[in-house]
Amino acid sequence: MPLGLVACSSGSSNVSQEAPEQLITKNGSQIAIQYGGYIASLARGVDTKKTKMLRVIDRGHNAKAVAGDVASTIFCNPVSLFNIIGACRAKIYTHNREDLQGDDTTIENLAKTYAYPKYKALLQEKLSFDKAGDFTKIPVYFIPGQNYLVYGDNDDYKLRVGFSVYIKYSRVDGMFTCNEEKSGIPLAQWQANNYELAAKESQALLDRCFQRLDQEHFNKVSKHLQESEKEFL
Repeated sequence: MPLGLVACSSGSSNVSQEAPEQLITKNGSQIAIQYGGYIASLARGVDTKKTKMLRVIDRGHNAKAVAGDVASTIFCNPVSLFNIIGACRAKIYTHNREDLQGDDTTIENLAKTYAYPKYKALLQEKLSFDKAGDFTKIPVYFIPGQNYLVYGDNDDYKLRVGFSVYIKYSRVDGMFTCNEEKSGIPLAQWQANNYELAAKESQALLDRCFQRLDQEHFNKVSKHLQESEKEFL
């Protein structure tokens, strides 16, 4: 059965893909990897608005969202014109603070600057095929997770970062995805020296993800590429 590996990004008008890169494995096989990507069966792609940079979500962003929730709840009440004509439906509108956009920092998502190069190198080193071949028509999609700092219930902020991997023709319900978090640190400490601690801890969290990518993972990737070449190409 084809391998199923990845992702946790949502489709939007900001969906974007970068051009595929071709890599050469240790036995001379050619593979393709693409940062971002699009999973047709889920109509799902990478929302670059939320995955491009390290972001900060503070209480001010939440206050604006709460005001929006209240307005939506009032305008969409059961007897409102908006509800009657179907422009919205009556309910109590709420939100999750971690779903807010927040503000971009000047730091690029560590999933791209740190995890993506590391994963490419591992593919080249650890993929093993029965014989050298060209598998570039079956791309591997590296899908970044969101990288953000979000306020907690006190003055501390939580850092989140992660990534996913999906291979064309694979089963989505067997997705590999990894998101890691670290909390308990005030925003000022995260921000010091141009977010030095946030970048360092993001790398440490991403290393936890790589600890889960053992040789079995790469063996499955190799097997899926070979089986897909025979079945679909």
